[in-house]
Amino acid sequence: MSTHGLCHLHHFVVGITTTCMYTPECNVIAVMLILRFLLHHPDVTIDWRICKRLLLVAVIVAQKYWDDFPLRNIDFTHAWSRVVPREPPLAIRDLDMLESTFLGALGFDLFVHSPQYFSLRDELVAGVRARERHDAGIDELMRHHAEVLRTRQCTLWYEVNCASAL
Repeated sequence: MSTHGLCHLHHFVVGITTTCMYTPECNVIAVMLILRFLLHHPDVTIDWRICKRLLLVAVIVAQKYWDDFPLRNIDFTHAWSRVVPREPPLAIRDLDMLESTFLGALGFDLFVHSPQYFSLRDELVAGVRARERHDAGIDELMRHHAEVLRTRQCTLWYEVNCASAL
């Protein structure tokens, strides 16, 4: 994956996150769900045409699962139009179908164990830091996003909610 492509995807995730204002833990959980999806369906190939849609549907599922006040799919269709205005708009019916298909492909298994969460969070942060060392022009948003994921508030939020779920 090219540096330009990674930055483009990162801008997409940051754009959706800031537009929808959900908790940053949802992004980590979304990545975990995508990894789980790919593990259960190794025959699926992810290309640039569907990558942002897969990220979006994973964030939708994670946000509904994790946050106390879940957004509606219509909120995400509006966010999509704002964040990627050059992409074709997403119809609510299509987004509903993507969500249902994604959930079915996961077997509705959304639970993420605390050690898995923290391991993935740390791996994502380390990846951003490694890219910083190798790419002097890395976008400031990537560094900021990594710091948000490392904040004590983010960690405490997850620990409190996980402890109550166990």
